[in-house]
Amino acid sequence: MSFRQCAELLLRTEDKSTSGALGNISIGKVIHVVRYICALNHQIMREILASSWAFSIALDTGTKATIPYLDVRICVVVRRQLFNIHRVALPMYERYTGENMFILVERFLHVLCPEWKQKLISVSTDGLSNTTGS
Repeated sequence: MSFRQCAELLLRTEDKSTSGALGNISIGKVIHVVRYICALNHQIMREILASSWAFSIALDTGTKATIPYLDVRICVVVRRQLFNIHRVALPMYERYTGENMFILVERFLHVLCPEWKQKLISVSTDGLSNTTGS
């Protein structure tokens, strides 16, 4: 979301909540709330993966504003329902090689789900040459 969209969402939340007025919506306040929500979502995903017996990931690459990124989606079953969740777009400052993508995903998974090597059942890509290989 853009800053403007985040600020608007924050104002709408203020209107619906009973926690009191937020006052002026500054850049700092929006950044603080967005960081909090991201951390909360990260913790929820950690708990979901910790309680799940297995999950899979889907990888895709792209470029936004001249910065290449690796997109990671997680597919997991929660209470008999399959979820396909966009988890993160990791900036790639190195070349698009299978090894560099693996290093990024490995670091991410070590933080998100320390037991990922026992739970990861598949990795899929869009099939482009830069996302396939061994």
